Amino acid sequence: MEVGAPSLLTYILVSTFCVIGGYTCAWIRWLEFKEWSAGFRASVSKGIQPSLVIVYFGGNDSMLPDPLGLSLHVPLPEYVENMRKIATHLKSLSQKTRLIFLTAPPVNEEQMRKAFSGIMRENSRTNKQLQMYSDACVELCREMDIKAVDLFTSMQKRSDWSTVCFTDGIHFSSEGSKIVVEEILKVLEEADWERLQWNSLPTEFEEFAPYTASRV
Repeated sequence: MEVGAPSLLTYILVSTFCVIGGYTCAWIRWLEFKEWSAGFRASVSKGIQPSLVIVYFGGNDSMLPDPLGLSLHVPLPEYVENMRKIATHLKSLSQKTRLIFLTAPPVNEEQMRKAFSGIMRENSRTNKQLQMYSDACVELCREMDIKAVDLFTSMQKRSDWSTVCFTDGIHFSSEGSKIVVEEILKVLEEADWERLQWNSLPTEFEEFAPYTASRV
């Protein structure tokens, strides 16, 4: 069974974080903010709030435009502006909640073409495009003083990344998810944020103790 990054983080950080990601940044920007913010503000008013919010967009946004307009493509300037608004909005909800932005990761283009043949337009998602969106996210985070995890660069530091990190060329395998978690934990260690020192939190799932112990 493939174990995803959110699941691994839940085991390590217990219930101190939430992840915002998925479709595209435009989707979360326009469709979810009103409802999500209302729930977040209600929780904050009761003294309940996540210690950490992880924002993860860029992969779908970076897909090349489709002639028929069927692509999830979000133009790069619009992607940057949406991410800026997401960051500004989240910062306005709570002064205690910390933010980490994840960049778009690379893909295995050959594996992706085989897995999605006849389903996805060929060359609709390329590492050239992904790097542009990843670099833009890192630059925005630098500008707004937000912690960033450069997945596009960090994943490729592993020599066999293209063969072990994905199930279909796009979606992470357990090995790929572990890299994501390792990079997030590095940020937490370096940031030294109060209430987010993961190795001081109680172990809720003993069966995963060997994995968490390896991080001490």
